[in-house]
Amino acid sequence: MSSSKDWLKAKKLFQDFHLQVFRVVKSVINDKQEAEDITQETFIAFFLSCSIDNFENDNQIKAWLFRTGTNKALNLLKRKGKTPLFADDYFQRLETSEPDNPEINVERKEAVKTIQKSLNMLPPDLKIIMVLYYYNEMPQKEIAQLIGVPLGTVKSRLNRARALMKESLHAEEVGAFDTGGKEVFFYE
Repeated sequence: MSSSKDWLKAKKLFQDFHLQVFRVVKSVINDKQEAEDITQETFIAFFLSCSIDNFENDNQIKAWLFRTGTNKALNLLKRKGKTPLFADDYFQRLETSEPDNPEINVERKEAVKTIQKSLNMLPPDLKIIMVLYYYNEMPQKEIAQLIGVPLGTVKSRLNRARALMKESLHAEEVGAFDTGGKEVFFYE
């Protein structure tokens, strides 16, 4: 950083996007400490290799940060010989309890475990799109920019992931369940 103006821009950028990048990375690797490290590495890489002024808008910066963070997370998993897992906290949100109905709570927890297992069996290229779309609530167009593929590829991978999960869940005989008003994403 060459000036105090650059420093202020960098600080604002970090404040604006740190949590979002962290959430994306954590959703890929499901490890809070590793996600914090990768998020920090991502911002350091940005500040060392990029000039904020080279980007037309914040969406381009966000896409660069998300793409770099996601790639760093996937590379870490490759080095460790693991596949991406869907972050547990998304499923914990689905497991909201019904104090008056313990039977529904048990059914919901079982269904959530089955969904998580099904999602974690997806190939990484499908799983990352599901994570970004449902967990991070990212629009398909942004996902396409983030992972560097055409929008049509994102749509087809999302549909393929849904179909595979639906097939897997039918094999497990899960069917529909009460999610407390949250969208059940594998049905169309």
